Amino acid sequence: MTREDGEIRVQPNIFARKSAGGYYTPDDLVNLIIRETIDPLVSARMETFSARAKELETSELPVDIRLGDLTTIDPAETLLNAKICDPAMGSGHFLVSLVDYLADRVISAIAEG
Repeated sequence: MTREDGEIRVQPNIFARKSAGGYYTPDDLVNLIIRETIDPLVSARMETFSARAKELETSELPVDIRLGDLTTIDPAETLLNAKICDPAMGSGHFLVSLVDYLADRVISAIAEG
């Protein structure tokens, strides 16, 4: 805020975020972090489910037992139960992007299952 000729002008302080310790992480960096840290977890869950489903295809176990076995490793369910911490939270930009990313993966897992 400045005062000129009896008028008060409100101007954004371009250094306010820096002095307050607030930073905005660019989308490209957020997406890279998510891909590099979360994507391996998603892939592992999907691969585990697919491998077990393939094993059970030729099993002589009753269908309800086979389905019950797969239910415990259902990738959509395990992704929904994932615990992820963003200790620097800030504006929530990372967490919002993460939720969008995981929602897409859960929908894909459901579609494949």
